[in-house]
Amino acid sequence: MKKLLLWSIILFVVLWGILCTQMPPEEAVRYAWAIIPLVLCIQPLLYYVWAPLVESCAPVRFCGREPGPEPVHAQGEQGVKLTSIPLPPGDSVLVRDESYTAGYTEHADCRLKKNTCLIFSWKYWFMSYTCGLRMLTRFTNPEQNERALDISITSNDPDEYFAVITVEPGQRYYFTPSDLVAISGGVEIHARWRLWLPAWCMGQVRAYVLGGCGTVVVRAIGGITAGHLENGREDVRKLHSLICASQGVHLHVRRTETFLSYLLGKADLFDLRLTGNGTYCIRNSMERPFGAGLGQWLGF
Repeated sequence: MKKLLLWSIILFVVLWGILCTQMPPEEAVRYAWAIIPLVLCIQPLLYYVWAPLVESCAPVRFCGREPGPEPVHAQGEQGVKLTSIPLPPGDSVLVRDESYTAGYTEHADCRLKKNTCLIFSWKYWFMSYTCGLRMLTRFTNPEQNERALDISITSNDPDEYFAVITVEPGQRYYFTPSDLVAISGGVEIHARWRLWLPAWCMGQVRAYVLGGCGTVVVRAIGGITAGHLENGREDVRKLHSLICASQGVHLHVRRTETFLSYLLGKADLFDLRLTGNGTYCIRNSMERPFGAGLGQWLGF
């Protein structure tokens, strides 16, 4: 409402200035006043006309329509402060920043190889630059080793929590790359565009999808809640709270229930409605990740 009032005043002044070139100022004021009620009608029209139309649309499926295997539940109901990634012989893991690595396990007969991996892809260059994924640390367990080794993941920030996602063959996950901490070598990342009406209203027309087989670690300030959906149940969340969701979770938009809160700017026009069958992770705090503007539209 405050923004609409500000815009109505700005438009009133601009329109009055234009009309003053064609008629006396006193007469121009009478015509310019008409712009204010027109602007103030925008929010009621969006709430009572536009929102029900979008809410009735089909859900957004970033991971495709074909069914996948039953997903593995994310680790920890409220996230964990310290977790580990197992590395079988011949496997590797990319860590976003070495400061997330609390240490790793080695034995007298087997050691990890560690090197810096510079990421530059013409396809994902903006994601790499924006989400801090330009210079990663790669940990590799050589094939000649006979034991699996573990890498511990933690954070210097006491408010930062982690969730571990196990990606099985054939299963896909939608996720936000700005929350990515570590990813094992068998996991693939693909970009998907969805120019469907609910995706525009979610503020996200592009998403990143995890596939392949391996382990992924995501983070959030204030904690992470891992939820599981079954057919017939739905969860309502804030639009920017979702970190990741498995293939069977369908994303809808739902009009907020209270018009007064929306009118006063205390609530967004839409909430996120999750249905289907699968798992998802949401951030416990209201911290907005990168992407409140352009980045959110592009899936960050």
